[in-house]
Amino acid sequence: DWSSFSIGRLSINPITTPTDLFPGNVVGEQTICKGENPVKLNSSQLILPLHDTYVRDGAYSTTIYDATDPTKLGTRILLNNNQLIFLTFDISALTSPATSIKLRMTGFNTNNFTPNNYVRLHTVANTTWDENTLTYDNHPPYSVAHIDSALMIDRGPTEYNWEVTNYIQDQLDAGKDKVSFMLRNDVEWDFINYFYSKEGLYPPMLVIDQPKGGCTFKTYQWQYNTGCTGTWQDVTGANSPTYKPTATQTTCYRLALTDICNNTVHSNEVTVTIANPGSLSTPDSQFCYLPNSGTITLSGHSGTVTGWLTSLNNFTSSVPLVSTNTAESFNDLTVSTSYKAITTTGTCIDTSNALTVIIDPLSIGGTLHLSEATDEGGKITLTNHLGSIMRWETSLDSFHTFTTVNTSTTRNRIAAFDSSTGTATSFDPNVSGGTAGVVYALVVSGSSVYAGGDFTLVNGTTTRNRLAELNSS
Repeated sequence: DWSSFSIGRLSINPITTPTDLFPGNVVGEQTICKGENPVKLNSSQLILPLHDTYVRDGAYSTTIYDATDPTKLGTRILLNNNQLIFLTFDISALTSPATSIKLRMTGFNTNNFTPNNYVRLHTVANTTWDENTLTYDNHPPYSVAHIDSALMIDRGPTEYNWEVTNYIQDQLDAGKDKVSFMLRNDVEWDFINYFYSKEGLYPPMLVIDQPKGGCTFKTYQWQYNTGCTGTWQDVTGANSPTYKPTATQTTCYRLALTDICNNTVHSNEVTVTIANPGSLSTPDSQFCYLPNSGTITLSGHSGTVTGWLTSLNNFTSSVPLVSTNTAESFNDLTVSTSYKAITTTGTCIDTSNALTVIIDPLSIGGTLHLSEATDEGGKITLTNHLGSIMRWETSLDSFHTFTTVNTSTTRNRIAAFDSSTGTATSFDPNVSGGTAGVVYALVVSGSSVYAGGDFTLVNGTTTRNRLAELNSS
């Protein structure tokens, strides 16, 4: 390995091995909806027409069919009803020789009982005509001899090809950057061979196959880039001009061509987008009856959020929620409610997973009944309650005073409990003093708790005579 050297006045420098490798354009950019399969990527360069239209003689010789019938092209030979198809392509991007160039069109005929017939391709020297003004009366002349023919055999849409390699190469050699063609039937018959136009479902195109390099073409190698932001890697075993993607997430692809001199060129990059509706989550999905609030967040989705759905019956039915946000808040729900986000990626519309915010029903304390009372004891029964029994409590002064909760936790006269577990919180104002040291009333306002009763101290040492404002946190 060397880069250059010199001996005396003689200098030798390496030269780059000449190559005319032409990667072409990979086609097949696509968005894959859920349940769909990707289509193949194709390494041929495809050139769509600049202009395409057809003209008709007789009573229609001044009609501009690009305006009246823009999605199809028709040809037939019939007295006073001749129809000719004209196309123009921009070939300025073809800077290297091609091994094969074909005109490809998808066509069908209008009569299932007509005999098979040929559609002949002629060249047109004039490339300045415009589809918006072309009529039969002003169409440019075309070559007497046709350069190729395609046999029309089916009534339904079928792909047809005409060989144009030599003609286009001649035009490139002559410095031309556009080519025009005319197509016509070869026999007189009252039927029409129709082809899709560039505005139709299957547009006409020039298909340019990969040319080989000056050092002789060696290999194809498809490469992928997961997420389109990482490192390009070879797809194992993908060494042909076409490749069917297997990505499960959005991935970019390109084709590398290498010759025997190890010159490598790369095609354009195409993106295969995998539509993903994403997933809903929330820090806490179970709440008390009132008050309650929270936020539901969508993550991992492709495309954009175009709406939300809510449901009270697990989406047997639903109600749309007009929102394009990735996060939705809820406040003071009274029943369990399910949510879904609607996302749109290209033409794919899908919904996320369903997330249900569970609202526990309002607890009801119920009623105690004394039964089976005897001198030795009795039985107390709770009825008409709603919710789970967390604990039982006893008092000798109608619950005016207590010093212990949860069996062993010290709380003097005031205590707070976690609504989901029933255990005492850290709230401990330690009310005491006064004649009885009791609390008769509590009022909650925001984060403040107002206590009234027969006491003189809170927090053990702070003087508060009969009324105190406490911080609930």
